[in-house]
Amino acid sequence: KAYWTVNDDGERVNDNGEVVENPTEATAVESEYERVIAKWNTIEDRIAIELYNDIIGGAYSERGEFSEKKYLAALKAGLNKVADYKTATTVEGKVFTPDTEDVEVFEGYLTRENYQTNYKLEDKESKDTLISYVEDKIIPTIYRTLLVEQYLISESYNTLGRSYARKVNILSLTKKSDHDGVTNLMKNFVKDNFSSKGDKVDLDDLKAISDAYKGVVSDLSSEQKSWLVAAGFKDKGTYYEGTEYGDMMTQYNKITNDILVTDTTIESDFTGSYTYSKEVGKQIKTNEILGNDHTENGWYIKNGGLTNLPDSIRNRLFNIGVANAVKEETKDRFDADFNASEESKYVAKINGAYYLKVASKENGAKDYEDVLFYDAASSTYYIIQIEEAISASKLVKGSDAEETGALLTSKEEIINEVAKVISSDESYKTLSTKHWLEEMNLKFHDTVVYEYFKANYPELYDDED
Repeated sequence: KAYWTVNDDGERVNDNGEVVENPTEATAVESEYERVIAKWNTIEDRIAIELYNDIIGGAYSERGEFSEKKYLAALKAGLNKVADYKTATTVEGKVFTPDTEDVEVFEGYLTRENYQTNYKLEDKESKDTLISYVEDKIIPTIYRTLLVEQYLISESYNTLGRSYARKVNILSLTKKSDHDGVTNLMKNFVKDNFSSKGDKVDLDDLKAISDAYKGVVSDLSSEQKSWLVAAGFKDKGTYYEGTEYGDMMTQYNKITNDILVTDTTIESDFTGSYTYSKEVGKQIKTNEILGNDHTENGWYIKNGGLTNLPDSIRNRLFNIGVANAVKEETKDRFDADFNASEESKYVAKINGAYYLKVASKENGAKDYEDVLFYDAASSTYYIIQIEEAISASKLVKGSDAEETGALLTSKEEIINEVAKVISSDESYKTLSTKHWLEEMNLKFHDTVVYEYFKANYPELYDDED
């Protein structure tokens, strides 16, 4: 029933909106097939994300480079049903970077057949008796999560609108006390992109600034190099002074062949206490820098989301005024009929994208710098782009939210994303379990099993039953 197409009265209908006779026996219509396939795609993505999160921490890397063989060996040692790491085709020597998409983990980092063999949509459900890690350990968790999400959508729908959910892209860079490069880099980016009519900024543009600040020369485009020079990061030939890579190279250059001059503390750090060469150590540290990411993106809710942001910025982002301003009809600053006096005090629409505005600009700041936050306590600059901001009115059932503020493909997509974030709350997991157990209308024929359920889910059973 969760995949039925229904009308406002909850009746199953076909794709023409006509009520279906014998709904429990009727053949699925196209929209229902699409919904099932969409859910299958969701499960596939979550399998990839689960595995990605398992390997990203570095436990299965050797000198900064990932080894699938090492990962398989660890799983095998835990008695999991995966391919034999001694004979399996594996991926070795890959470095994780911010460009690595979690849902694309099987495209260059892991070999799917090593964890599940019947993973295609047209494959039979029966699992492999030798390789079934995904079915044994990952899919059950995903199913439980999807049940919580379905409970929220079906039985606690208003919770979604009250979550103050936000879909954001955030760039944050922390400046150094002895170098103005970060300040200049951020202000130049704001000037180049927000002071006049131009192209819409997206997450890739924010990541480009993050990558520039990392400063790994071999990874920089000519444009990124020009940004660094313009911001005051001095070109030292093999690195840019003040970047993360530049700081590493400054330390590296203190290692010399003269035992009386070399910095032994730094030399020990770069050689793993003299277990490998300083050149190997430099590559390890370079890989670590490549893995740094000064951007953050995704869906977050007010209750527990983005707690790494300063409270003043976080509270502003989750203000209802943000949701009211993130809508299609909001005037862009470079629209011919834009009126500055009518602009929201929380959000500015600039070249087609929405940005959180500061409560008040710093002294001497340009008008277009009102989307550049600076937190003095942490010496950190922030740019916060808002792709969507949810309010209860945007998710009212039967509303035309697609035309009044839902900027993604569909309201249903937003609902699913918000439910996914909220589902991690333990209280909703408990309520969901109670709901689905009630729906099952269990009949017990074993006293031990009955007593187990009564002890663990007492709210389901009356004292006299």
